[in-house]
Amino acid sequence: MRTFTLLLFCCLTATAFGQDSTQTLKSRYYSDEIAVGVFDKTLSDSLEYANKLHPAQLYTICGSFYRDSMLNEAAVVYLIARNRYRLYNKTNPNYEASADGALAGSFSSIFGSVVTPHLQENLENFAHVLKFSGTWYKENKYFYFDYPENDSLYQLQTDAMLELSDTLLNHPEEYIQQLENKRKEREELMKKYEEELDDEFEDMPSED
Repeated sequence: MRTFTLLLFCCLTATAFGQDSTQTLKSRYYSDEIAVGVFDKTLSDSLEYANKLHPAQLYTICGSFYRDSMLNEAAVVYLIARNRYRLYNKTNPNYEASADGALAGSFSSIFGSVVTPHLQENLENFAHVLKFSGTWYKENKYFYFDYPENDSLYQLQTDAMLELSDTLLNHPEEYIQQLENKRKEREELMKKYEEELDDEFEDMPSED
């Protein structure tokens, strides 16, 4: 479970908070420029409707919310859509990597690129988005297809969203420090890579 949560943490923060400094992340956590944890009442109705449809349809709803500048709602649907599609692909006996596999990856990349900039604006709001998504995901069985209710991926997805939300809400400094550590790791890896490239060029025989 801890490993899966860490993977979720890496996926959600890699693009959203990539190179930001600790000070920048702290200012974002305490930012009051957006309505923190506020969701329109139409969100639950939209999710209930989409819960009977192919997971790709969730991304259509995500796009509609984004088009209407309902960014918290779009973020919630994005997180649920990504998990639903992964669950569907894992348990679908007719799964094809070139069909639903490719489609899931494309949708996740496209919509993630427009949703994550909103999530990075305020970490506290990000936590509420995760909490709403995880709670709804846990309490609403997916009716589009049959899958084992005790499926390990379903449990891991649910627990990971709620655990990360709890960390953000109750231990923000710990979360920010984790991001800072990962930023430093990336910088060290890049520095090492550049040094190795320099060494390779120095070892190349001269053309003279």
